[in-house]
Amino acid sequence: MEVSVIINPAAGGGRSVETWKAAQQILAGAGWDLHVAFTRYRGHATELAAEAVRQGTRLVVAVGGDGTAHEVVNGLPIPGTVNFGLIPGGTGNDFAKTLGIPLDARAAAAVLVQGAPRVIDIGRVLGTFFLNVAGVGFDAEVSRVLNRAPKILPGAVAYVWGILRTILFYHAQPTTLTMDTTTWQGKSLLAAVGNAKFYGGGMMMCPHAVIDDGRFSVVVGGDLNVVEVLMVLPSLFKGQHLSHPKVTEFESVRVAVDGPARVPVHADGEVIGSLPAVFDLIPHALPVIVPATDGPATG
Repeated sequence: MEVSVIINPAAGGGRSVETWKAAQQILAGAGWDLHVAFTRYRGHATELAAEAVRQGTRLVVAVGGDGTAHEVVNGLPIPGTVNFGLIPGGTGNDFAKTLGIPLDARAAAAVLVQGAPRVIDIGRVLGTFFLNVAGVGFDAEVSRVLNRAPKILPGAVAYVWGILRTILFYHAQPTTLTMDTTTWQGKSLLAAVGNAKFYGGGMMMCPHAVIDDGRFSVVVGGDLNVVEVLMVLPSLFKGQHLSHPKVTEFESVRVAVDGPARVPVHADGEVIGSLPAVFDLIPHALPVIVPATDGPATG
């Protein structure tokens, strides 16, 4: 079986190379013909994935974290029939958590050999596909701060550090969200559009999101001040922030967001532009190799 493997050697603070060495033993032992490529710059994984598809591969495997998975998927045909696989080797690994893919490299490789495809939904905003969560405002600004910092801290710790840095200068902005059946208008700190539950290394921003149910979970944080953000922050890890009176959740297939042009937009933690932006859901768009015992959609 011919398989294209795309490795981000910078993922996980450089630990992804050792991750791949462990996983490679399992895949080679299964008799797979491995075509391995290492990324050299931002966006390179997208180019490598697109080239692998042109060469006729039917399975593209990303070795790295959520950023690597995001780049690889953006090089695949969406919707399409090319299978996607993941060996988690990043700092956050939220996509792996959603699909029950083990964080242990050898166990994750065994899933690729023994698992089965699960066809998931994909989000799109400003021409970019996303797997987990995209959004506007505060969390996009946090992503900008984190992308400029060395990736030496674990995912959740790094994200909390980014929040504490960003909270000093970013404030709620006038925002309008137009969804399938309703409109929200007011000052918002952030609007998160979730295809899946998690981001930021385990923060359950969109706790009711299901990755193959054909709709987004949209979470809007209103005019939260510094003290309120600090109070809400711990509850994000259990998905309990929705109980705050300034946090509102919606469901929608399409979300149009308008506001000041300076408000940033992110997709899977990558800042890709600014407002205005439209978020579209593409149902049943990507087959991902998951554990064969994986049950009904939960994440």
